[in-house]
Amino acid sequence: LHEVTPLEGLRNRLGDKVVIDYFHGYPARDGDFEHIEPEFLGVADERAGPRGWKATYWRQRDCQGEGLSKADVAIDFDWTSSTPFPGDAPGQYSVNWAATLIPPQSGVYELGLVGARHACFLIDGVAVIHRFDDGLETVFKSVELERGRSYHFRVELRPGRSPVRIKMGWIPPWKGRDRVGDRELMGAVKSADAVLFFGGLSHQYDLEGTDRRDMALHEGQNELIARIAAVNPRTVVVLVSGSPVEMPWVDEVPAIVQMWYAGMEGGNAIADVLIGNSNPSGKLPMTFPKALKDSPAHALGDYAADVCRYEEGIFVGYRWFDAKRIEPLFPFGHGLSYTKFELSVLTVEATKAGVRARVTIRNAGLRAGSEVIQVYVGQPVCSVERPTRELKEFAKVFLEPGSSTRVEFDLPRAAFAFWSDVRNAWLLEPGEFLIEAGVSSHQILLARTINLD
Repeated sequence: LHEVTPLEGLRNRLGDKVVIDYFHGYPARDGDFEHIEPEFLGVADERAGPRGWKATYWRQRDCQGEGLSKADVAIDFDWTSSTPFPGDAPGQYSVNWAATLIPPQSGVYELGLVGARHACFLIDGVAVIHRFDDGLETVFKSVELERGRSYHFRVELRPGRSPVRIKMGWIPPWKGRDRVGDRELMGAVKSADAVLFFGGLSHQYDLEGTDRRDMALHEGQNELIARIAAVNPRTVVVLVSGSPVEMPWVDEVPAIVQMWYAGMEGGNAIADVLIGNSNPSGKLPMTFPKALKDSPAHALGDYAADVCRYEEGIFVGYRWFDAKRIEPLFPFGHGLSYTKFELSVLTVEATKAGVRARVTIRNAGLRAGSEVIQVYVGQPVCSVERPTRELKEFAKVFLEPGSSTRVEFDLPRAAFAFWSDVRNAWLLEPGEFLIEAGVSSHQILLARTINLD
């Protein structure tokens, strides 16, 4: 129904008490970039000799049959109220543009595509920009290209019935983006009491029906974060995304907030967290790896296989990182707050139903807040391979400063069982079990053992 942006949320909460200098870090939605100069492209029409894009137009949406071939100097068309074929029905066409690019210098090129649904940009046959959702959007992809090397570019358009605006271009390294080297921006960054960088992913990358090809932040965000952090050490990075991203600047900034996709009132909510009206207490429901190759499907070479065999078996998510002793960027269950909690006095006892664990938690900080106590179970010696630890129970506890409480967890016998492929049933194999309490899968603070028959 509406959307409150983070900027609006901060202004709503702070009013005129704080001066907020705002800089737009991304290109405008209508395409703040230029066409690729024809001199850098191959010959589009060998008979006529002009450089540019070899274009093929079809009167149907599937790029099938004999199409109309021509040379386009640039990809920049507005078919909002028309089509490439006058008199035809809207959307009942498709277009492919192809070109060979030879970069005049090595460096990072920002390649931009303006398009709506079913527009795609490929380099050497690999899709680097997809447009699946409706609505016009400018999307950039930062790509490192080598001087003198030949790259095959292709743009595909299968518009459906929606109005179409399509534009393809670049910001080459010798021009760069004004926002990265802008003196006014860096001057404001240097003099600011604090810098809030809002970045991350959009639904161009985070969406159902397709997988991301990497964990990178695009549109030059990593470069900009590093430049800002170097000028002002009081830089907070707020990430809007639904999945993990690589953070090469993680040690250069003092604070990172994972905002996710927060919905209509997200701007007001994140403002309350940033200025301290609300004490954050969220926990990561997944592992953030340092690199894509650390994740099990990629480490095992199983992701891109014709037949995926799920070779990690039971070692899904944090279980893989624990078993292989791979240090993640941020572990499963991680999450900080504006106060400090202490766990102590873990006790375990067998019951008729299973095991009862108790742990004391104390708010040792100066702010009221919540912590999530996580209880993990492991069986070090077993006839089958088992994960190092598995989350079995958790509880979110709110405490005022200086207060403490005793939290009780009842672990049923099923919490200690495993699935037997031999017997086709759940089994509890007698032996020693390790019960751990902590605040993430990697921050285990207390541990006790117990023998079960």
